[in-house]
Amino acid sequence: MLRFACAAFAVIMLATPAHAEMTLKQFRNYAAMPGGSSLLRSYMGGLRDGIVMLQDVLESQDKAEPTFCPEGDEIRKGSRFEDLVLREITNPSRDEPWPADIQMSRVVTLVLQAEYPCRTY
Repeated sequence: MLRFACAAFAVIMLATPAHAEMTLKQFRNYAAMPGGSSLLRSYMGGLRDGIVMLQDVLESQDKAEPTFCPEGDEIRKGSRFEDLVLREITNPSRDEPWPADIQMSRVVTLVLQAEYPCRTY
């Protein structure tokens, strides 16, 4: 099982055109560059696919709880995912802006947890 988790992490790392730990500041810098939007779409797609794959791995293990609980395959749709993340970056749901050095993967995880909370019965 550990090999599978390591392989899943390797796929996440390879799925993104930039390094996997992009900060919000780096994200904004890419967005401001000419042609940066296509790079960011690719990055967001890789980040989405990696987080979804990690979620699938967690759900397949009996002892691991999922980190967020969407209905159906709503997260796998690129436009919905991008809209959620970009909205959060532009207009944070918390009372203050995100720090520039926060990792995008952290922002995305918190956005997904807030948008798709898991309910236990």
